[in-house]
Formats: sequence, C-alpha cells, structure tokens
Amino acid sequence: MEKHHAKSIHDLALRAITDLTKILMLAKENGSREEFEGLKRPIGILIGQIETDILGRIYVEHPELDDLQ
Repeated sequence: MEKHHAKSIHDLALRAITDLTKILMLAKENGSREEFEGLKRPIGILIGQIETDILGRIYVEHPELDDLQ
C-alpha cells in the first residue's frame, strides 16, 4: 500500500476509534447502566478489530505511522 493511502486509512481508522469511544462515553453519562454495559463489549470488539486488522497491517508496512512507537 502506498504511504499516502496508508496515512489516509490510518487517520480514518483513528477517527473511527475516537467516535466509538465517544458513543461509549455518551452511553455512560446519559444512558442507563444496562445500556452502557450492553455497548461496552461490542464497542471494545470493534476497536480491537480496527487496531489489529487495519492499523496493525498498516504498521507492518509503514511503522513510521505508528504514533505509539
């Protein structure tokens, strides 16, 4: 994957993680405990999949894009 495409995908994937986290925080602050608990696992799974299946692959080819390095 060309670096500029990898960077675009990287940025969108991080934005998706941010948005998913915001959903969880909204549920925690404004919803019932049951609603929050019902969202916690699926959102965690989605974030994990984005990190491993999308970002992980990008970092193999372009480790310089890994902000945590």
